[in-house]
Amino acid sequence: MLIPLLQNHNSFNLNDSHGSSSGSIIHTETTAPKSNWADVASDSTGKLLAAVGLNICIYTSIDSGNNWEQSISDALQWVAVASNSKGTYYAAVARNSYIYTSADSGFYWTRCSSKGGSKPCFPSGTNGGGVMDWTDISSSSTGEYLAATVNNGQVFLSEDFGLHFIVSQQSAITTWVAIELNGDGDFIFAASKDLLYIATGFDRVWSTIVATMITSDQYTGVAVSDDGHVLAACTQQGVVMTSVNRGIHWSSKAAAAASHSAISYHGVSVDKS
Repeated sequence: MLIPLLQNHNSFNLNDSHGSSSGSIIHTETTAPKSNWADVASDSTGKLLAAVGLNICIYTSIDSGNNWEQSISDALQWVAVASNSKGTYYAAVARNSYIYTSADSGFYWTRCSSKGGSKPCFPSGTNGGGVMDWTDISSSSTGEYLAATVNNGQVFLSEDFGLHFIVSQQSAITTWVAIELNGDGDFIFAASKDLLYIATGFDRVWSTIVATMITSDQYTGVAVSDDGHVLAACTQQGVVMTSVNRGIHWSSKAAAAASHSAISYHGVSVDKS
């Protein structure tokens, strides 16, 4: 299986998880333009991909990343993109901008705003009309449920494929950095710079997770298994923390002498250089 990897936030590589005959992993650079890439999302097969970066357009691939096409012309400070399991529904966020959604694998994108139209995405009076300092976004397996985080703000949720977003009233106002939904969308795992949070059930009851972290360190990414039982978090100083019982007990390991900015349930992390 080919796994897309952001190599040093500059170019896209494809990792052959089967490796070569010698057992080493094969890295193949793709045709994606060299840029300050920030995030990549995939369907369940690894065939349909979407990627975002800073001051670059959104790019998509329909052949496991071998070839890429520009999907949206807006060159924003894109920081995160999410996909449902079929690769039909995408959602992306940018710093000091809007949430963007697509229901056709990235062919057409809709900007979510509280202004314009008879049914705006955000309730009337939403701060900035939907323009916020977004930091991450996640999707359930179907794409029906979305969760997005705001720096020095709260968590916003959608239960209708991104047509409408509401603030999760019980979520803390904090420096949110990362968020992940499980497959069903009824479990949320999120991180601020110094704390981990979970929200359970569709009524979104939030609680803080007690997990030991080096005081001077900061969380940078989170991941959750499809059933919501296995959790993982990475830190700026290269520590990967895992739990197999929804955050009750934790183990930690210094994965590498590098900082990590993202992690997936399958163990793929992005190193910052």
